[in-house]
Amino acid sequence: MTAGILLAGCGGGSSATSGPPPPTGNFSLSLSSPNLNIAGGTSGSVSVSVAGSGGFSGGVTFTVSGAPSAITVSPTSFELTAGQSQQITFTAPSYVSASTSSITIDGNSGPGYDHSTTLSLQVSPYQGNISLSRTKYVPTDAVSPNTVIFDSNTNRFIMSDPGSNRVMFIDAATRTEVGTVTVPGAYGMDETPDHTTLYAGTVIGDVYAVDPVGMKVTQRYIASQIGPSGYQAASVRVLASGKLVLIPEGLTNPVDGFNGFAIWDPTDNTLALYQGGNTNPVGPCVGDEDVEVTADRNSVILVGPGICVVNTISGQVNSAAIPGFPVIATPDGQALLVLQGGFNGHIVLLNPQTLEQTSSFPIAGNDDSYVAVSPDSSTVYVAPEEGGIVYGYNIASGGEAGWMPDISMGGVSVIGTWISAVDNTGLVAGVTVEGMGLLDGAALRTGPVGTAFGNGYLNPATGPIAGGTGVTTELGPSSNLDAVYFGPNLATSLSAESGLLVATTPPGSPGPVDVYSLVSDGGVLILPEAYSYGPSIVEATTSVSTADGGGTGEVFGFGFGSTMGANGVIPSGLTVSVGGQTAQVTGYNLNPYGDYQPTPIESVSFTVPPGTAGSSADIAVSSQSGTTTLSAGMQYLPAVQQIPLTGAVLAQGIYDATRDLYYFTDAAEIRVYSRSEAQWLAPIQAPAAPSGLTHRLWGIALSPNGSQLAVSDASAGMVYLINPDATSSVQSFNLNPLGFQGNPINAAGLAVSDGAVIYVTTSAGELKIDAGTGQISNYGVNALGNSLMSRAAISGDNSRVFFNEEGEVFSVDTATDTIEYASIDPTCCYGDDDLTLASGQTTVEATSYLYDLNLNAESYLAPNDREAVSASYVYGTKLSPDGTLLFQPTTNGIDVYDGRLGTFRERIALPFALSQNFDALVSDGQDNVLIAITGQTGSGIAIVDLSSLSEPPALAYEASRHGQPSNVGGHEQPMPSAPNANVLRPARSAIAVPRTSIRHVTNAVVLNTPLSRR
Repeated sequence: MTAGILLAGCGGGSSATSGPPPPTGNFSLSLSSPNLNIAGGTSGSVSVSVAGSGGFSGGVTFTVSGAPSAITVSPTSFELTAGQSQQITFTAPSYVSASTSSITIDGNSGPGYDHSTTLSLQVSPYQGNISLSRTKYVPTDAVSPNTVIFDSNTNRFIMSDPGSNRVMFIDAATRTEVGTVTVPGAYGMDETPDHTTLYAGTVIGDVYAVDPVGMKVTQRYIASQIGPSGYQAASVRVLASGKLVLIPEGLTNPVDGFNGFAIWDPTDNTLALYQGGNTNPVGPCVGDEDVEVTADRNSVILVGPGICVVNTISGQVNSAAIPGFPVIATPDGQALLVLQGGFNGHIVLLNPQTLEQTSSFPIAGNDDSYVAVSPDSSTVYVAPEEGGIVYGYNIASGGEAGWMPDISMGGVSVIGTWISAVDNTGLVAGVTVEGMGLLDGAALRTGPVGTAFGNGYLNPATGPIAGGTGVTTELGPSSNLDAVYFGPNLATSLSAESGLLVATTPPGSPGPVDVYSLVSDGGVLILPEAYSYGPSIVEATTSVSTADGGGTGEVFGFGFGSTMGANGVIPSGLTVSVGGQTAQVTGYNLNPYGDYQPTPIESVSFTVPPGTAGSSADIAVSSQSGTTTLSAGMQYLPAVQQIPLTGAVLAQGIYDATRDLYYFTDAAEIRVYSRSEAQWLAPIQAPAAPSGLTHRLWGIALSPNGSQLAVSDASAGMVYLINPDATSSVQSFNLNPLGFQGNPINAAGLAVSDGAVIYVTTSAGELKIDAGTGQISNYGVNALGNSLMSRAAISGDNSRVFFNEEGEVFSVDTATDTIEYASIDPTCCYGDDDLTLASGQTTVEATSYLYDLNLNAESYLAPNDREAVSASYVYGTKLSPDGTLLFQPTTNGIDVYDGRLGTFRERIALPFALSQNFDALVSDGQDNVLIAITGQTGSGIAIVDLSSLSEPPALAYEASRHGQPSNVGGHEQPMPSAPNANVLRPARSAIAVPRTSIRHVTNAVVLNTPLSRR
């Protein structure tokens, strides 16, 4: 009844269910222009307007659709009323491909009120400066770069490179190198949370503190002085407490199992070891892959066959049998990301506290991939080791966020960007060949993955700055070529034919440029420094000559000739001048790195013309594409004075400061030279050789006070002790009875004390000869076969004798005859045989390492790739009196290094060859005037005055270079009482120290014994 009354009252009920009255009238849309053209890297806008008719007053909701995935549209939806308009902006990234799209702009105001209009959007490749694309290769002098971290305080990426002994700083905004800091062996780094201090572990075990703002070292912590007993730290992680996690990175013998880590407080030098069974055990954890810290910096993550998290505050240890590498803590502390590789790779997310798996998602990478996480913890980037395509994934959803092209470098073995850091704008950074790769993670492409490219070269790789040069390169399977840029400029006459890119160079500025080839699927062929407008000089590796000239100079750079020509054939039009004088071009190498050629760098060698001592001269290189000049590229030293000695085969020399004489070992006599009298004096005769044997005098040594002169006879197996004041007074010691099965002994390098005790390296091991008693003892460090290059040196106070036994470096305490091994030992037979001691008693050099007198490694020689690739060394390294400079002889010159830091300073060209016999240089221990043994077989000497070379400044962070005696890395052992007793060698370093090894050249046959093993 009630219902009936209500229905009757509503007049049939229709008004009870009706909505608001429909709008009256209608609306129409209009665009400010039906067409919009934009180029890559630019934006463009149109306006849409609403006009009403018939009293239309409703709201219109708009949506914009149909734009290519690479194009950003803003806004994509909005609402207008009659009489209003809205600007719509379309933005194209610089990598965009050419396209024409129909954009639909739809307006809806309810059923029956839906109108749309279309916009024709034409996109062309970027016409401006391609540097706006942030993907870039940053060349450096890196040799074996290890890792990159990001410092948000300075907006810099920081890269460690143990191969060059440097930490390098790259500005993220300008994508250029802005500074370097010398840190010998720089390896694993981390910053304090307040970004005030960068700590760097090193492959020699020291820890350095670096100011990342001022880009300078503030403190060196010597490995032997870390903690109560010393600790070698290759990598460092910073805890929230300010303490440091020290990671040995396999510096102990791997057969000993997991060697744990340590937590060290640099303020009070306390050290806690975390190893199985020790005071702070980590139980079953095995961290043989990596050691990291959690986001709160309170726990240590050990990565190996499984994962362990050690809370450094509570001591709690959690473990999970989850394989994978690497493991990365997200910056927000919400997850640990574990990369599990293979052809169907995954990233697994773990709870940082419990290690329970919370989720996982598939990735396109594999077990050789590198991973980095954005600072906001939203995106993880995965880059394959060999380059190609880098992928981004949304961490929360596990979905693919997009992809981007990688920079692929290298020669035969192409590698990509080994990413490890992301800045606050999405710029992803990682190490690559000789530098850093920067990838624009903020401009990920979506949709189908585009073409992946490797490295490549152009033919030709040079041309004039006016442009117009036709070049080709292998483009691969893609033929959808959109644009090619030479540096900032767009090339013309493009085509892609049979897998080849063909383009005509635009005008450019002098020097090398990156070449970008854009294809329509979003892929980019990135060729760093691939084309040079005219020739350009990267480095004159030979930058010093004596004033008489005649030595060999070498320059590295781009654009000297066609990189597709015949190697070794000097290109037509290639000339070199020094100080305006034409230099004879003697060689050209279009591929100096061989299979390791990352860029089309070339080298040209030439004969240095004479100059004026104390002056400098420009080096100019001209080719068919232009001329380039290196200002003051050549410095001139005083001319050398050559003193021939016809028929001589000199092996080693020594300076006698007491008598102001030089002694040299010849085949059967000791040659004597007086520099003050400028003449050869009567030689010192050696006693007769044992029956059936012949002389080959070899090593020579003078006691610190000059009272004893000792000489080894390599062929006769004899050692002679001579009174320098009465040279006919000679003691002879026959070593042959110590030979194995009657084989004669080869005696080589030696040292002698003021007390007439001789220490000599032989094919039977290191011997001690007491001239007073005639007793001969063997230290039991077994010789390794060919010991003719081994040598010894004694400290000025007679307390220690240093040996290099074919790469085995150790010292003997002369009072106790105990043996101490060097803190870092090159693996047997892979180190070189040199050994020298600075007369100022600051530095020992052996096997290209620099040690203090306790054999704590300080550094090693670290030339860059250009400085190393064409060098051939000979034996005879010497140090300046204070140890600040090291002089390394080459086959035709001298390389000069910083004697404390191991960094290359200059290469000196000499107008003669240096001896390849045994020891090519002689130092007087008083200045930097050296005597060189000249001729490949030692047929003379020359005076080389290096006193005008500048010396490096003092190290502000080191008041003293002398470490305290320590057993770190060493093994003290009593001298065996019985001859030939075996002494166990110390455990070898498991880490492969990434330092450049330059081949040492020796004469092929001396005593009918091959000398060259390397």
